[in-house]
Amino acid sequence: MHEELLNDTVFVGRGEELAAIRSVVEAASGGRTRVVWVEGDAGSGKTALVRRVLDELPADFTVLRAEADELAASASLAVAGQLGPTSSNGPFGAGLELLGILGTLQDSGPVAVIIEDLHWADAASRQALLTTARRLGDDRVVMLVTSRPEAADNDGWGRLIADPDRCQRLTLGVLSTDEVAEMADRKSVV
Repeated sequence: MHEELLNDTVFVGRGEELAAIRSVVEAASGGRTRVVWVEGDAGSGKTALVRRVLDELPADFTVLRAEADELAASASLAVAGQLGPTSSNGPFGAGLELLGILGTLQDSGPVAVIIEDLHWADAASRQALLTTARRLGDDRVVMLVTSRPEAADNDGWGRLIADPDRCQRLTLGVLSTDEVAEMADRKSVV
């Protein structure tokens, strides 16, 4: 069983998910972009998995990170704006500007774009990020998105997520009884 102490958090399990993400990260380093869509119910470990991935990223990766907030769901382009400044007021233009930012950054090395809690993102950010994701191809970029399952079918993301050549979809279930017991044991030591 896999175990680690990360940021004072015990990490157990998720070996298959980590292996899948590692494969996508390696491909991105070589110029083959894919989106990793990590979905799960509240408390399923999406954020813990993202933290683990960030801890394992090769040092040459530039990391851009955005997090949606349910209280800012009406603030247009609030999430997309966390990834870089855009002058566009619309989602399509903002998505293209983000694509330009990623293009510039990848000249210096691969880029990891982390978007947490997309289910809470404002509609314009969701569309801008989808515009960016659809146009990534032979880029040195990995886009890791976390969301609750119901968001997969909203506003065009479902089509991208369903394309195995462009997206690795990971659904987090509950940990096994042994993994939960191990986590409890490890937490009592910490």
